[in-house]
Amino acid sequence: MRKYQQKQLLELIGTLHEANVKIKKFLDKENKEAAVKLILDSNECAIQIGHFIEENEGEGTATVSYLEQYCELLYQASISVDSSKTFKQIKKQLSTIENSIKLDLRADRFEAVFLPYKASMWDSMESVWLAAKDDPQCDAYVIPIPYYDIQPGKVLGKMHYEGDQYPDYVPITDWRQYKIEERHPDIIYVHNPYDDTNLVTSVHPDFYCKELKNYTDLLVYIPYFVCLDDVPEHFCVNPGTIYADRVMVESDKIRDTYIREFRKFEKQNQFEGMLGKPKEKFVALGSPKFDKVFTTKRDDSRTPEEWLKLIVKQDGSRKKVVLYNTSLSGLLEGNEKVLTKLRYVFNCFKGKEDVVLLWRPHPLSASTYAAMRPTLLNEYQKIVAEYRQDGWGIYNDNSSLGDILEVKSNNLIYDDSSDLHRAIALSDAYYGDWSSVVELYTATGKPIMWQNVDETRQNDEHGDYRILPWCFCVDEKYVWFILDQFGMLLQIDLSTYKVSEVDWIPNEDKFTGKMLYWAAKEYRGKIYFSPVSAKEIAVYDIDSKRFDKIAFRTPDTDISTYSEIYCGIFPYGDYVYFIPAHGRNIIRLNTQTNELDFYDDWYEKLNCIMPFPSSGSDLRLHNALVPCFAKDSIWLAAGYGANAVVEFNLKTHSTTVYKVSDNNYHYGMIRFDGENFWLCPWEFQGEPIVKWHPDKGVLKEFFDIHTGTEDKPTHLWPKFYGNYLHFIPWTSEHGYKINVRTDEISIDSSFEIADAPETSGKFLSAHLHGNLIYTFNHFTNKFAEINLITSERKEFSVTFSDTCIQIKDYLDRLRFGYQPEWISNDRNNIYYWEGKERSLTGFLNYLVSGYEYDSEVLNPIRRGMISQPAENAGRNIYNFCKQQILK
Repeated sequence: MRKYQQKQLLELIGTLHEANVKIKKFLDKENKEAAVKLILDSNECAIQIGHFIEENEGEGTATVSYLEQYCELLYQASISVDSSKTFKQIKKQLSTIENSIKLDLRADRFEAVFLPYKASMWDSMESVWLAAKDDPQCDAYVIPIPYYDIQPGKVLGKMHYEGDQYPDYVPITDWRQYKIEERHPDIIYVHNPYDDTNLVTSVHPDFYCKELKNYTDLLVYIPYFVCLDDVPEHFCVNPGTIYADRVMVESDKIRDTYIREFRKFEKQNQFEGMLGKPKEKFVALGSPKFDKVFTTKRDDSRTPEEWLKLIVKQDGSRKKVVLYNTSLSGLLEGNEKVLTKLRYVFNCFKGKEDVVLLWRPHPLSASTYAAMRPTLLNEYQKIVAEYRQDGWGIYNDNSSLGDILEVKSNNLIYDDSSDLHRAIALSDAYYGDWSSVVELYTATGKPIMWQNVDETRQNDEHGDYRILPWCFCVDEKYVWFILDQFGMLLQIDLSTYKVSEVDWIPNEDKFTGKMLYWAAKEYRGKIYFSPVSAKEIAVYDIDSKRFDKIAFRTPDTDISTYSEIYCGIFPYGDYVYFIPAHGRNIIRLNTQTNELDFYDDWYEKLNCIMPFPSSGSDLRLHNALVPCFAKDSIWLAAGYGANAVVEFNLKTHSTTVYKVSDNNYHYGMIRFDGENFWLCPWEFQGEPIVKWHPDKGVLKEFFDIHTGTEDKPTHLWPKFYGNYLHFIPWTSEHGYKINVRTDEISIDSSFEIADAPETSGKFLSAHLHGNLIYTFNHFTNKFAEINLITSERKEFSVTFSDTCIQIKDYLDRLRFGYQPEWISNDRNNIYYWEGKERSLTGFLNYLVSGYEYDSEVLNPIRRGMISQPAENAGRNIYNFCKQQILK
């Protein structure tokens, strides 16, 4: 018997107690007629109680027997002359019946009602219902309720009912047949908390939480959404949380937020203690929505044949499927830009052979446009209709856009069904707005890209690859470069700006994870590369297209510590010199014999005035970042604590150390204007540029290179040409130049980048070739050529030629989640933000370039973000509520 039924029976027995007292009073006053009428009513009530017990508990119960004896006593009271003794017996018999109801008719059954309104949100209840359905003590009813569009003035508009859109295995009870107020279910589960406060839709007013509260002993609100980290505050106080006896949430952290915000609401409205105890109201047992993610498998999903024809290739392999989710918040925040973005996204997928777009707009998108963005509704409906005409789809019977007309494309799927989890299981990646769907998708471990509605670049297929070479040089035809972390030489054709693969660097790792070489220098038809983490010096012969490798380290050298970093390359006669930025040996390479000589007396002389840190403890470099050549010598600005300049004579190999001043400046670069040297800090943090002569000393200090601007330049690359020392910006807003004859400082407008954030790198390294500076614009991802005579800047989008198969595959994988063997195989990072560095096109290229996902393996850390173990939330919630009812 249900507890509520037991409670009703006990209330009826209480009524019979009251009737017994009244009957005696009527008889005492000799009001025989009134007494007999009340005796007959009491007798009929007892008979009905007995029938009810037999219907629910079967025949032969002790309680029914006691009721029969009670009826006999009533009869005796009606015919007895002195009924005092009989009424004492009746009172005692009613107490016996009362005890029998409590003890013999145990409240070991209960009735649970589930009231979803959107079929697509059924996943927030399903695993709870499955637990209830399997419990013989529970009578569970799924009763989808109608909802309405909200018209201006908060008037209820068109009614919607989705009772026919639930899975076949879910028995549906008609909301018009189940009388909640009469049946008074023990538990009512809801997932709509808004009552009449939503501006887009409203459930039927009979099913508002404030009404349901009157018809159940336990009103339970299970949010239709999930959060992994924390819940937005505006979700914490609404009719659902106010009137519900229990609110089920995902985690303890989220529960704490609900409690905090609810208490704040209570205090502001003086409701303390009137709405239940917050610590009891909010319960962290996980979300059934995660249960559904974990239990829905791709192979078990009912995928339409039309979809499979698009997804499965003729050879049986699958194309990659991208779930495209657009949310209501994105729609409202993006306004007109959303419509432009939709067309852009669809165009990115059209014509793709290995990827399919599965678009699931929020089911209330059209309603939201109608209610809150009515001027955009027609255009949105037009876009949807065009999309549907271009591909296959599954649609609700209530769809207002008509049937599919014609299939024009082979990679567009429109899913207007209520089955979100089929789309999650079927897809290989997520793209779209941030919403609760992202939280669910996170649990799969598959890659996720957040849509940037402002990003609508129509890139060519490979135009979004980042080309940021640090190590490069230029000749008359090509830019030669090595990408950081990638052991291949590439070239850019200066006539087409196409990137081509040249060759792998022998005896080096292909996917290094470290910078192999710092600088490159073309000399006499060969390109020389100064090593950082490379095992050997590399020399590439342009004519013979062949690499030479020259060992300069001992076999047991630990290159992982970057113990030797060579940043400068200087040809001199038949030799090429490699200058260390970290280490003690200047290396001389004989270009005819490949023999090496090592010179380190400069190190000892400099060490007398500058204590060097232990090897590997300071990778900001011991001496010069950018040395220079002048007067048959190499000059190094050794400013890290020394404030000195080192001259290494290339004829005598002797070293002279010049103390610049007593100031503790930190120079990283040095340039020669033909007469004087210019010492420049690596970061302009209050330290000056110093104009210096080895015989005359300090000539001038420039502290105010950015006077007149709010700019605080850092990492500027100095290049000398003509009468100007040009400073190429890294994180600064402007480029600058100093007239070395007049000492005048001015802004160099040829290096300005509009709208670039202050923290963004602008130009990456630089190479002076004649009167032209070549560099790479980090912000726009373009190759730049700056004419130092005319100040004209040309920028070109650098694209890969069709032969760059390996580098394109590598960059795609590296940028979008692939972990080469040198990176920890930790897949926690599955989130990507669409922008200038990571476009949708690149994301698609990454997916089709070999990405595979094991659907049977879920990252335990990702599961750990969920309050309860996988697949248990629904059962935990059910058991908790059952205990609340039966205790």
